[in-house]
Amino acid sequence: MLSLTEEGTGILKTHVTRELVEEALQHNFNTKARFGDDWTATYISEGKGFISIIGLIEPKWTEDADRLPEKFILKMPTCVKCREMARSMKEHTAEDEARFLAKWQVYVKTIHNAECEFYDYLKGAGVPAKELHIPEIYGHREFAGDDDVYGFMLMEYLDRALTKNLTDCVAPEKAEQALKAWARLQAHTYTDEFLKLKCFEENNYRKVYAEMMESKNLIDMFKSLEEPYPELQELIDEALAVKDEVYDLERLDTEPERWGIKPLLAHGDMWSANILWNTAGEDLKALIDFQLIHLSAPGGDLARFFITIIEKDLMEKYYAAFREALGHDREMPFTLEKLKSNYYSVYPFNALVNIAMFGPIANYVATKIPDPKAREKNRAVCSEKVKAMLEDMLEHHKNRK
Repeated sequence: MLSLTEEGTGILKTHVTRELVEEALQHNFNTKARFGDDWTATYISEGKGFISIIGLIEPKWTEDADRLPEKFILKMPTCVKCREMARSMKEHTAEDEARFLAKWQVYVKTIHNAECEFYDYLKGAGVPAKELHIPEIYGHREFAGDDDVYGFMLMEYLDRALTKNLTDCVAPEKAEQALKAWARLQAHTYTDEFLKLKCFEENNYRKVYAEMMESKNLIDMFKSLEEPYPELQELIDEALAVKDEVYDLERLDTEPERWGIKPLLAHGDMWSANILWNTAGEDLKALIDFQLIHLSAPGGDLARFFITIIEKDLMEKYYAAFREALGHDREMPFTLEKLKSNYYSVYPFNALVNIAMFGPIANYVATKIPDPKAREKNRAVCSEKVKAMLEDMLEHHKNRK
Protein backbone atom coordinates (compact mmCIF):
# COMPACT_ATOMS: atom_id res chain seq x y z
CA MET A 1 0.00 0.00 0.00
CA LEU A 2 1.31 3.46 -0.89
CA SER A 3 2.10 5.76 2.03
CA LEU A 4 2.78 9.46 2.57
CA THR A 5 5.74 8.46 4.76
CA GLU A 6 7.57 7.01 1.75
CA GLU A 7 8.90 8.61 -1.42
CA GLY A 8 6.99 7.98 -4.62
CA THR A 9 7.71 7.78 -8.34
CA GLY A 10 5.88 11.00 -9.21
CA ILE A 11 6.89 14.65 -9.26
CA LEU A 12 9.81 15.40 -6.91
CA LYS A 13 9.63 11.86 -5.51
CA THR A 14 6.02 12.23 -4.37
CA HIS A 15 3.01 10.19 -5.49
CA VAL A 16 1.55 13.10 -7.48
CA THR A 17 1.87 12.50 -11.22
CA ARG A 18 2.24 14.90 -14.11
CA GLU A 19 -1.04 13.62 -15.56
CA LEU A 20 -3.01 14.50 -12.40
CA VAL A 21 -1.62 18.04 -12.35
CA GLU A 22 -2.25 18.56 -16.06
CA GLU A 23 -5.85 17.40 -15.62
CA ALA A 24 -6.46 19.91 -12.80
CA LEU A 25 -4.98 22.78 -14.83
CA GLN A 26 -6.91 21.80 -17.95
CA HIS A 27 -10.13 21.91 -15.96
CA ASN A 28 -9.35 25.30 -14.36
CA PHE A 29 -8.23 27.02 -17.56
CA ASN A 30 -10.56 25.19 -19.99
CA THR A 31 -7.74 23.98 -22.18
CA LYS A 32 -6.31 20.77 -23.63
CA ALA A 33 -2.71 21.96 -23.22
CA ARG A 34 -0.09 19.62 -21.80
CA PHE A 35 3.31 20.36 -20.26
CA GLY A 36 5.42 19.42 -23.27
CA ASP A 37 8.66 17.44 -23.24
CA ASP A 38 10.99 20.05 -21.68
CA TRP A 39 8.97 20.91 -18.57
CA THR A 40 10.83 21.13 -15.25
CA ALA A 41 10.04 20.69 -11.56
CA THR A 42 12.38 22.34 -9.02
CA TYR A 43 12.33 21.58 -5.30
CA ILE A 44 12.07 24.89 -3.38
CA SER A 45 10.88 23.96 0.13
CA GLU A 46 14.14 23.20 1.95
CA GLY A 47 13.84 24.43 5.53
CA LYS A 48 10.30 25.76 4.93
CA GLY A 49 7.90 23.54 6.81
CA PHE A 50 7.84 19.79 7.14
CA ILE A 51 4.46 18.47 5.99
CA SER A 52 4.64 19.46 2.31
CA ILE A 53 6.92 19.19 -0.68
CA ILE A 54 6.85 22.47 -2.62
CA GLY A 55 7.85 22.48 -6.28
CA LEU A 56 8.26 25.23 -8.87
CA ILE A 57 6.77 23.87 -12.09
CA GLU A 58 7.79 25.41 -15.45
CA PRO A 59 5.79 23.86 -18.31
CA LYS A 60 6.49 24.18 -22.01
CA TRP A 61 2.84 24.33 -22.99
CA THR A 62 1.81 22.46 -26.12
CA GLU A 63 -0.89 25.10 -26.79
CA ASP A 64 -2.58 28.18 -25.26
CA ALA A 65 0.75 29.36 -23.79
CA ASP A 66 -0.37 33.00 -24.07
CA ARG A 67 -3.14 32.51 -21.46
CA LEU A 68 -1.57 29.89 -19.20
CA PRO A 69 0.85 30.52 -16.30
CA GLU A 70 4.50 30.48 -17.36
CA LYS A 71 5.30 28.87 -14.01
CA PHE A 72 3.36 27.92 -10.89
CA ILE A 73 3.71 26.38 -7.43
CA LEU A 74 2.80 22.76 -6.74
CA LYS A 75 2.23 21.95 -3.05
CA MET A 76 2.08 18.25 -2.18
CA PRO A 77 1.37 17.01 1.37
CA THR A 78 3.88 14.44 2.65
CA CYS A 79 5.12 12.81 5.85
CA VAL A 80 8.64 12.12 4.55
CA LYS A 81 10.08 15.11 6.40
CA CYS A 82 8.07 14.18 9.50
CA ARG A 83 9.84 10.83 9.40
CA GLU A 84 13.26 12.48 9.12
CA MET A 85 12.54 14.80 12.04
CA ALA A 86 11.17 11.96 14.16
CA ARG A 87 14.44 10.12 13.65
CA SER A 88 16.40 13.20 14.71
CA MET A 89 14.81 12.99 18.18
CA LYS A 90 17.16 10.68 20.03
CA GLU A 91 14.64 9.56 22.62
CA HIS A 92 12.31 8.19 19.92
CA THR A 93 12.11 4.42 19.50
CA ALA A 94 11.01 2.63 16.33
CA GLU A 95 7.62 2.05 17.95
CA ASP A 96 7.32 5.76 18.81
CA GLU A 97 8.13 6.68 15.22
CA ALA A 98 5.59 4.26 13.74
CA ARG A 99 2.84 5.54 16.06
CA PHE A 100 3.77 9.18 15.38
CA LEU A 101 3.73 8.74 11.59
CA ALA A 102 0.50 6.74 11.53
CA LYS A 103 -1.28 9.64 13.20
CA TRP A 104 0.37 12.24 11.01
CA GLN A 105 -0.71 10.54 7.80
CA VAL A 106 -4.33 10.99 8.90
CA TYR A 107 -3.94 14.60 10.00
CA VAL A 108 -1.89 15.73 6.99
CA LYS A 109 -4.75 14.62 4.74
CA THR A 110 -7.42 16.23 6.93
CA ILE A 111 -5.73 19.61 7.12
CA HIS A 112 -4.94 19.61 3.39
CA ASN A 113 -8.64 19.12 2.63
CA ALA A 114 -9.49 21.95 5.06
CA GLU A 115 -7.16 24.31 3.19
CA CYS A 116 -8.80 23.33 -0.11
CA GLU A 117 -12.23 24.16 1.33
CA PHE A 118 -10.93 27.50 2.60
CA TYR A 119 -9.71 28.54 -0.85
CA ASP A 120 -12.89 27.26 -2.51
CA TYR A 121 -14.93 29.54 -0.25
CA LEU A 122 -12.81 32.59 -1.05
CA LYS A 123 -12.97 31.88 -4.77
CA GLY A 124 -16.74 31.48 -4.55
CA ALA A 125 -17.01 34.80 -2.71
CA GLY A 126 -15.51 36.45 -5.79
CA VAL A 127 -12.90 38.58 -4.03
CA PRO A 128 -9.60 38.86 -5.98
CA ALA A 129 -6.79 37.07 -4.17
CA LYS A 130 -4.50 40.10 -4.39
CA GLU A 131 -6.96 42.20 -2.34
CA LEU A 132 -6.61 39.67 0.49
CA HIS A 133 -2.85 39.19 0.07
CA ILE A 134 -3.12 35.48 -0.67
CA PRO A 135 -1.88 33.56 -3.74
CA GLU A 136 -4.32 32.78 -6.53
CA ILE A 137 -5.25 29.10 -6.62
CA TYR A 138 -5.24 27.33 -10.01
CA GLY A 139 -6.75 24.09 -8.78
CA HIS A 140 -6.39 21.33 -6.20
CA ARG A 141 -7.10 17.70 -5.49
CA GLU A 142 -8.40 16.66 -2.09
CA PHE A 143 -7.64 13.32 -0.47
CA ALA A 144 -10.60 11.00 -1.04
CA GLY A 145 -9.90 8.41 1.69
CA ASP A 146 -7.40 6.57 3.86
CA ASP A 147 -5.62 4.92 0.93
CA ASP A 148 -5.45 8.08 -1.23
CA VAL A 149 -1.95 9.64 -1.51
CA TYR A 150 -2.59 11.97 -4.46
CA GLY A 151 -3.65 15.26 -2.86
CA PHE A 152 -2.09 18.52 -4.07
CA MET A 153 -2.65 22.24 -4.57
CA LEU A 154 -1.68 24.45 -7.52
CA MET A 155 -1.07 28.11 -6.86
CA GLU A 156 0.27 31.30 -8.33
CA TYR A 157 4.05 31.76 -8.42
CA LEU A 158 4.97 35.03 -6.72
CA ASP A 159 8.21 36.39 -8.17
CA ARG A 160 10.93 37.80 -5.89
CA ALA A 161 9.30 36.46 -2.74
CA LEU A 162 10.97 35.03 0.35
CA THR A 163 10.13 33.80 3.82
CA LYS A 164 12.02 34.63 7.00
CA ASN A 165 14.11 32.10 8.89
CA LEU A 166 13.45 31.26 12.52
CA THR A 167 16.43 33.44 13.41
CA ASP A 168 15.18 36.54 11.55
CA CYS A 169 13.11 39.46 12.79
CA VAL A 170 11.07 41.97 10.77
CA ALA A 171 10.99 45.76 11.07
CA PRO A 172 7.81 47.04 12.79
CA GLU A 173 6.51 48.91 9.74
CA LYS A 174 6.84 45.75 7.62
CA ALA A 175 5.30 43.48 10.26
CA GLU A 176 2.38 45.92 10.44
CA GLN A 177 1.61 45.19 6.78
CA ALA A 178 1.19 41.49 7.55
CA LEU A 179 -1.00 42.16 10.60
CA LYS A 180 -3.26 44.48 8.62
CA ALA A 181 -3.58 41.94 5.81
CA TRP A 182 -4.50 39.23 8.29
CA ALA A 183 -7.06 41.52 9.96
CA ARG A 184 -8.68 42.22 6.56
CA LEU A 185 -8.88 38.50 5.78
CA GLN A 186 -10.44 37.76 9.17
CA ALA A 187 -12.97 40.58 8.74
CA HIS A 188 -13.84 39.41 5.21
CA THR A 189 -14.55 35.87 6.45
CA TYR A 190 -16.53 37.01 9.50
CA THR A 191 -19.80 35.82 7.98
CA ASP A 192 -22.35 33.17 8.94
CA GLU A 193 -21.67 31.28 5.70
CA PHE A 194 -17.92 31.04 6.29
CA LEU A 195 -18.16 30.20 9.99
CA LYS A 196 -20.29 27.16 9.10
CA LEU A 197 -17.79 25.55 6.71
CA LYS A 198 -17.45 21.79 7.07
CA CYS A 199 -13.77 22.06 8.05
CA PHE A 200 -14.78 23.85 11.26
CA GLU A 201 -17.08 21.08 12.46
CA GLU A 202 -14.07 19.49 14.14
CA ASN A 203 -11.18 21.58 15.44
CA ASN A 204 -8.29 20.18 13.38
CA TYR A 205 -5.87 22.52 15.13
CA ARG A 206 -6.86 21.10 18.50
CA LYS A 207 -6.70 17.48 17.28
CA VAL A 208 -3.29 17.89 15.64
CA TYR A 209 -1.71 19.40 18.75
CA ALA A 210 -3.34 16.87 21.04
CA GLU A 211 -1.59 14.08 19.13
CA MET A 212 1.57 15.79 17.92
CA MET A 213 2.63 17.01 21.33
CA GLU A 214 1.38 14.40 23.71
CA SER A 215 3.58 14.42 26.79
CA LYS A 216 6.29 12.07 25.51
CA ASN A 217 6.58 13.79 22.14
CA LEU A 218 6.80 17.18 23.84
CA ILE A 219 9.58 15.99 26.14
CA ASP A 220 11.46 14.41 23.21
CA MET A 221 11.25 17.64 21.21
CA PHE A 222 12.53 19.66 24.15
CA LYS A 223 15.35 17.17 24.67
CA SER A 224 16.50 17.90 21.12
CA LEU A 225 17.47 21.39 22.36
CA GLU A 226 19.90 20.09 24.98
CA GLU A 227 22.77 18.97 22.76
CA PRO A 228 23.02 22.02 20.45
CA TYR A 229 22.28 24.53 23.28
CA PRO A 230 23.85 23.17 26.51
CA GLU A 231 24.03 26.73 27.85
CA LEU A 232 20.22 26.71 28.07
CA GLN A 233 19.89 23.54 30.14
CA GLU A 234 18.60 25.31 33.26
CA LEU A 235 15.90 27.17 31.33
CA ILE A 236 14.94 23.98 29.47
CA ASP A 237 14.51 22.17 32.79
CA GLU A 238 12.37 25.02 34.15
CA ALA A 239 10.15 24.89 31.08
CA LEU A 240 9.71 21.12 31.30
CA ALA A 241 8.81 21.46 34.98
CA VAL A 242 5.73 23.56 34.08
CA LYS A 243 4.91 22.03 30.69
CA ASP A 244 1.74 20.31 31.91
CA GLU A 245 0.41 23.60 33.27
CA VAL A 246 1.28 25.50 30.10
CA TYR A 247 0.26 22.87 27.54
CA ASP A 248 -3.39 23.06 28.54
CA LEU A 249 -5.61 22.32 25.55
CA GLU A 250 -8.76 22.48 27.64
CA ARG A 251 -7.93 26.07 28.59
CA LEU A 252 -7.25 26.83 24.93
CA ASP A 253 -10.71 25.55 23.96
CA THR A 254 -12.43 27.92 26.38
CA GLU A 255 -10.50 31.09 25.50
CA PRO A 256 -13.33 32.76 23.51
CA GLU A 257 -15.84 32.08 26.30
CA ARG A 258 -13.34 33.05 29.01
CA TRP A 259 -12.92 36.58 27.63
CA GLY A 260 -16.30 37.04 25.98
CA ILE A 261 -14.92 36.96 22.42
CA LYS A 262 -17.00 35.73 19.49
CA PRO A 263 -14.98 33.03 17.65
CA LEU A 264 -13.61 33.98 14.24
CA LEU A 265 -11.08 32.71 11.72
CA ALA A 266 -7.77 31.66 13.31
CA HIS A 267 -4.77 30.78 11.16
CA GLY A 268 -3.19 28.37 13.63
CA ASP A 269 0.31 28.60 12.17
CA MET A 270 1.08 32.30 11.84
CA TRP A 271 4.87 32.13 11.96
CA SER A 272 7.81 33.33 9.86
CA ALA A 273 7.69 30.52 7.26
CA ASN A 274 4.07 31.30 6.36
CA ILE A 275 4.49 34.92 5.32
CA LEU A 276 6.03 35.90 1.99
CA TRP A 277 7.97 39.14 1.65
CA ASN A 278 9.27 40.99 -1.40
CA THR A 279 13.02 40.49 -1.75
CA ALA A 280 13.36 44.12 -2.85
CA GLY A 281 12.38 46.06 0.25
CA GLU A 282 10.67 43.35 2.29
CA ASP A 283 7.13 44.60 1.65
CA LEU A 284 4.42 42.01 2.19
CA LYS A 285 3.74 39.64 -0.71
CA ALA A 286 1.27 37.13 0.71
CA LEU A 287 -0.03 35.12 3.65
CA ILE A 288 0.11 31.38 2.99
CA ASP A 289 -0.55 27.91 4.48
CA PHE A 290 -4.08 27.80 5.84
CA GLN A 291 -3.99 24.13 6.79
CA LEU A 292 -4.63 24.65 10.51
CA ILE A 293 -7.49 27.12 10.21
CA HIS A 294 -10.08 26.88 12.99
CA LEU A 295 -12.44 29.12 14.91
CA SER A 296 -11.06 30.76 18.02
CA ALA A 297 -10.11 34.05 19.68
CA PRO A 298 -7.43 36.09 17.83
CA GLY A 299 -4.77 36.19 20.57
CA GLY A 300 -3.14 32.89 19.61
CA ASP A 301 -2.20 34.01 16.10
CA LEU A 302 -0.83 37.30 17.42
CA ALA A 303 1.25 35.47 20.03
CA ARG A 304 2.76 33.16 17.40
CA PHE A 305 3.39 36.15 15.12
CA PHE A 306 5.16 38.24 17.75
CA ILE A 307 7.17 35.28 19.10
CA THR A 308 8.66 34.31 15.74
CA ILE A 309 8.66 37.51 13.67
CA ILE A 310 8.95 40.75 15.62
CA GLU A 311 10.06 41.97 19.03
CA LYS A 312 7.33 44.60 19.37
CA ASP A 313 3.72 44.74 20.49
CA LEU A 314 1.49 45.87 17.61
CA MET A 315 -1.87 44.79 19.04
CA GLU A 316 -3.36 48.28 18.75
CA LYS A 317 -2.41 48.39 15.06
CA TYR A 318 -4.04 45.01 14.45
CA TYR A 319 -7.19 46.01 16.33
CA ALA A 320 -7.57 49.25 14.36
CA ALA A 321 -7.08 47.41 11.05
CA PHE A 322 -9.74 44.84 11.96
CA ARG A 323 -12.16 47.59 13.03
CA GLU A 324 -11.67 49.43 9.73
CA ALA A 325 -11.97 46.28 7.58
CA LEU A 326 -15.11 45.09 9.37
CA GLY A 327 -16.81 48.42 8.95
CA HIS A 328 -18.10 50.68 11.69
CA ASP A 329 -21.70 49.59 11.12
CA ARG A 330 -20.94 46.03 12.31
CA GLU A 331 -20.39 44.86 15.87
CA MET A 332 -16.81 43.96 16.77
CA PRO A 333 -16.35 40.37 18.04
CA PHE A 334 -13.88 41.61 20.67
CA THR A 335 -12.63 44.76 22.39
CA LEU A 336 -8.99 45.79 22.62
CA GLU A 337 -8.98 44.96 26.33
CA LYS A 338 -10.39 41.48 25.70
CA LEU A 339 -7.87 40.95 22.90
CA LYS A 340 -4.97 41.76 25.23
CA SER A 341 -6.34 39.49 27.96
CA ASN A 342 -6.67 36.65 25.47
CA TYR A 343 -3.17 37.30 24.09
CA TYR A 344 -1.42 37.13 27.45
CA SER A 345 -3.50 34.11 28.44
CA VAL A 346 -2.39 32.02 25.42
CA TYR A 347 1.15 33.39 25.08
CA PRO A 348 2.78 30.65 27.23
CA PHE A 349 1.13 27.87 25.20
CA ASN A 350 2.26 29.33 21.88
CA ALA A 351 5.78 29.96 23.17
CA LEU A 352 6.02 26.37 24.41
CA VAL A 353 4.86 25.03 21.05
CA ASN A 354 7.35 27.17 19.14
CA ILE A 355 10.23 26.24 21.42
CA ALA A 356 9.44 22.54 21.12
CA MET A 357 9.29 22.69 17.32
CA PHE A 358 12.34 24.95 17.14
CA GLY A 359 14.70 22.14 18.19
CA PRO A 360 13.93 19.54 15.48
CA ILE A 361 13.52 22.18 12.76
CA ALA A 362 16.72 24.09 13.63
CA ASN A 363 18.69 20.85 13.97
CA TYR A 364 17.42 19.69 10.59
CA VAL A 365 18.31 23.01 8.94
CA ALA A 366 21.78 22.94 10.54
CA THR A 367 22.56 19.67 8.75
CA LYS A 368 22.13 21.55 5.47
CA ILE A 369 24.82 24.16 6.34
CA PRO A 370 28.16 22.72 5.13
CA ASP A 371 30.50 25.46 6.37
CA PRO A 372 31.46 24.95 10.08
CA LYS A 373 31.77 28.70 10.79
CA ALA A 374 28.39 29.47 9.23
CA ARG A 375 26.88 26.56 11.14
CA GLU A 376 28.26 27.86 14.46
CA LYS A 377 27.04 31.38 13.72
CA ASN A 378 23.57 29.97 13.04
CA ARG A 379 23.74 27.98 16.30
CA ALA A 380 24.63 31.09 18.31
CA VAL A 381 21.74 33.11 16.86
CA CYS A 382 19.32 30.21 17.42
CA SER A 383 20.53 29.90 21.02
CA GLU A 384 19.82 33.58 21.65
CA LYS A 385 16.31 33.30 20.21
CA VAL A 386 15.46 30.12 22.13
CA LYS A 387 16.73 31.74 25.33
CA ALA A 388 14.44 34.75 24.79
CA MET A 389 11.45 32.51 24.06
CA LEU A 390 12.08 30.40 27.17
CA GLU A 391 12.42 33.45 29.40
CA ASP A 392 9.28 35.08 27.98
CA MET A 393 7.26 31.88 28.31
CA LEU A 394 8.25 31.41 31.95
CA GLU A 395 7.62 35.08 32.79
CA HIS A 396 4.17 35.19 31.16
CA HIS A 397 3.20 31.89 32.76
CA LYS A 398 4.22 33.18 36.17
CA ASN A 399 2.28 36.43 35.65
CA ARG A 400 -0.78 34.53 34.45
CA LYS A 401 -0.78 32.34 37.56
